[in-house]
Amino acid sequence: MSSSAVSAPVTMLVTRHITPERYGDFLSWMRQGEILAAGFPGFLGSGCCNRPKAATSTRSVSYTHLTLPTKA
Repeated sequence: MSSSAVSAPVTMLVTRHITPERYGDFLSWMRQGEILAAGFPGFLGSGCCNRPKAATSTRSVSYTHLTLPTKA
């Protein structure tokens, strides 16, 4: 890829099945993922894609970067 080429942001989606009584643990896990992702250059943000009081036990979290993060 040439230095003048611009790539689209990369979004990773993680889905977890949780029980209502473990929702606090899920939020903690999500925050830890945000901290980890923020350590990579180009991190644009993250968020939970489901309503907190939804009837389903499925929760999805997205993490978006300017480019795909790689290990050094």
